[in-house]
Amino acid sequence: GPNNIWWPHYEQIAAYIKRMSWLMTDSVNVTRVAVLCNEDRLPWEPVKPLYERQIEFNYLEENLLKTRCAVSAGTIRIERQTYTVVLVDRLERFDRETIACLDRFIAEGGKVIVTAGETDRAILPRADFVPDPARLPEAIDRHVAPEIRLFPAAPHIRASRVDKAGVSFYLF
Repeated sequence: GPNNIWWPHYEQIAAYIKRMSWLMTDSVNVTRVAVLCNEDRLPWEPVKPLYERQIEFNYLEENLLKTRCAVSAGTIRIERQTYTVVLVDRLERFDRETIACLDRFIAEGGKVIVTAGETDRAILPRADFVPDPARLPEAIDRHVAPEIRLFPAAPHIRASRVDKAGVSFYLF
């Protein structure tokens, strides 16, 4: 209300929120990278370096992978999203059906990057193993060309691309 310190700027703030609401309605964020997660756990440790290097990703719940995704020709498709790289933090958190789906994805040309140790190699031997999360951006770059790079590096800036009505918008 009028007694708030930002009240003199309310018109600008409301206009910004209006533009962002329009942009985010019916748009699709564009990424080829999914981070596999459980419905009650979103891994943050392995994705921190992705944020710091402006690598867009979506969390993909294990249940959705098994029930609503189509896996074919090296892609995982769900709704309007298509992934070619899946990042997995600790395979032992996922069930056999999920591992089988990831194995089929690899067999058809998809890339799975696992951020764990030697015990996970036995579970999914054809995956790429990157135990150090700081090395994940380079591992992802080998499979998906980076769309955004900041020079000099700026780890505190986040970036996202969304497509709406055939037009790409970049948010920083």
